[in-house]
Amino acid sequence: MLRCQPGHAALTVLIAAALPGTAFAADAPSVFEACMNGAQSTPEYTECSRVEIARQDKILNDVWRHVSEKMKAFDTRAFDSLLNEQRKWIQWKESACQYYQNGFGSEGKSLRYPMCFIGILRDRITHLSALADEL
Repeated sequence: MLRCQPGHAALTVLIAAALPGTAFAADAPSVFEACMNGAQSTPEYTECSRVEIARQDKILNDVWRHVSEKMKAFDTRAFDSLLNEQRKWIQWKESACQYYQNGFGSEGKSLRYPMCFIGILRDRITHLSALADEL
């Protein structure tokens, strides 16, 4: 269970809402949870998010390597399709959630955008992991 400092209840709701389909307390790494709960300023929230995005990106890259190797061994035409999909997903990912950067003020930039982006990375990790399990 998330334990927020006084005044952080809205942050807890924001984090939980930004990571749809997950039980935030169960799925989020305790280091990220602790970092966000302990943050007192916009730069601190931004740093917590930066570290978590980098961690999720590394996980995604590891999962991609795993599933792409399995897919190549399974069927090269299927791999070509998956590679094409991944390239399109990367383009989409880079433009996703930008509305939070462009009109939601500092809360959008330091909280909402990173939470949205982390959710996108986690969703792709889940999707590719499930695909690897099918192969």
